[in-house]
Amino acid sequence: MKRSSQTKIALLALAGAVLLCGWQAVGSAESEATDLDLKDAPEVRVVVADTDRWVDYARHIIGLAPKEQQDQAEVLAGFLDVFLIGVDRNRPALADTFSQVTPMRYLLHVPVPPREFRTFNRDNLQPIGISVDSVIGENGMYRLGARPPAAFTGWMLYEPNKRGNFAFIAEAKEEVPAELGDSTPSAEKLLGEDFDAALELINKTNAVEARSKRFIPDRDQMVADMKPNKGETKTAFALRKLTLMQSWENSMAMYAEAAKIYLGVNLDTLQNIGTADLTMTVLPETQLMKVIKLLGNNSRYASVPTTEDPILSGRIHLPLDERFQKQLLDLSDAVETNSLAIVEDDESRSAAQKKAGSAATKALFGFIKKTVEAGTLDGFIEIETASNGKFVAVGAMHTPYGNEGLAVIQSFKGTKTVTTIDESVETYKDIPIHRVDLNPEGIEDLTEMFGTTDVYIGTASDAIWYAGGQDALAKLKSTIDAAASGNMVTSPETVLRAKGHGLPVTEMFLDRVYPTLDPITRAMLRGGLSSGDDRAEIEFLSTAEGLDGSAKLQSGSLGFIGRYLARFSKENLDE
Repeated sequence: MKRSSQTKIALLALAGAVLLCGWQAVGSAESEATDLDLKDAPEVRVVVADTDRWVDYARHIIGLAPKEQQDQAEVLAGFLDVFLIGVDRNRPALADTFSQVTPMRYLLHVPVPPREFRTFNRDNLQPIGISVDSVIGENGMYRLGARPPAAFTGWMLYEPNKRGNFAFIAEAKEEVPAELGDSTPSAEKLLGEDFDAALELINKTNAVEARSKRFIPDRDQMVADMKPNKGETKTAFALRKLTLMQSWENSMAMYAEAAKIYLGVNLDTLQNIGTADLTMTVLPETQLMKVIKLLGNNSRYASVPTTEDPILSGRIHLPLDERFQKQLLDLSDAVETNSLAIVEDDESRSAAQKKAGSAATKALFGFIKKTVEAGTLDGFIEIETASNGKFVAVGAMHTPYGNEGLAVIQSFKGTKTVTTIDESVETYKDIPIHRVDLNPEGIEDLTEMFGTTDVYIGTASDAIWYAGGQDALAKLKSTIDAAASGNMVTSPETVLRAKGHGLPVTEMFLDRVYPTLDPITRAMLRGGLSSGDDRAEIEFLSTAEGLDGSAKLQSGSLGFIGRYLARFSKENLDE
């Protein structure tokens, strides 16, 4: 490995292994973003309980990878060990971000025992090209990287038996003031008794517009730097760019408009379970607060029972503000454009099928966009294992235009997607139910999973219902009854919940949603999920001031992470 690459990874390790965040200032490209006033920038702090624990976690997670990759556990751990020389590995370590400047900078709080300080300088910093020189007349102040060639230039504040024996490292001298104190109480408060690592973001001013503009050039540069994947069409690439931009915009909305964000994570190596908890409070008079005020009402499907161990159980009840509406409409346009291109480029379709397919695609997305414009996403899906061992699915989505659903179904006549359409095979509780037989070509995997190509679709005045699999019609009827029962099983605070088995969900959707995903990553995902317990769950609940969230990953998901870490180690660290 080249020294320049090794030095960069070393610096990433020093910040990342110690502090769970990349040292993004190293090698960051300059942007034209306007710097924020310090008072308007969020206070962001990351803390880990101790670095030794995270080195052990790296070993453990790679140990969940295939046997032929497990040797990378010691390669990665050994690499991290080098950059923890002189560090007290049994104490918490922290990082503060300075996002008001471009590129973003960090203040590292590195626990270094007095007896190890010389070792930390000599055997940790200097070997990676960071010289250490004391500043005459300034007790505890050191200049880093003053002697060329320097891998990093900055400042370090450290005085034995003061400030909790933390070495404070930053790029600018004013970012390591003499007033810095012991970081231990702050770390303990953030971690509490439950977490191995935590992140906290606090905004103390209402300078939302200034914070929102801060990363626009970075976002635009990131999108401009994207490259098409092998085999990715222009429309698919445009769709991927849009989804990335929208993800970035939503992250920046939280960065700018949240009063406080707290995220805590924990890894239970005995049970191979990773968990995360999120709490967000939102600044008043912001766009996000307008959304929060819309939440907290019962879903129309709050009485639909959830499956104990579902293949997939999903709930969403999200009133849409103007920003989310625009995002979803833009996304619908991009998906429609890509879908039309897929139909047109499919050489297996006849000219008549292409014409019908294009018309059906336009009808479907016209219906979707009208539903989005109505202002609420309210729906559910339940997929479980039926008595025949196959899957059975049932779900619904609210729409004020449900009566127009039959016209959309009829538009699929003559397409490659549908073989036959039987209209109004039954009416149940004033809901016309139609049977659609899908063309098995291209959905052989779904046919195998569900044991049928039949789908039942109910077009109620205020909803579209659907079901497929064993006894799907009976399942649809019983679920319609349950929804009307008033026996609430989902709380009004539920905004989003998803729970299920990752492997079958991946098999159902991955190739269809992301067909150009790197084949190696695709194989690692499937391999990891199939190697252990593939269950996962995520939930977001509304509060008066924001959102609470939680997530849980079992061993299968951790197995994927282990494969990913092993791949990174092999490609970057294993000489």
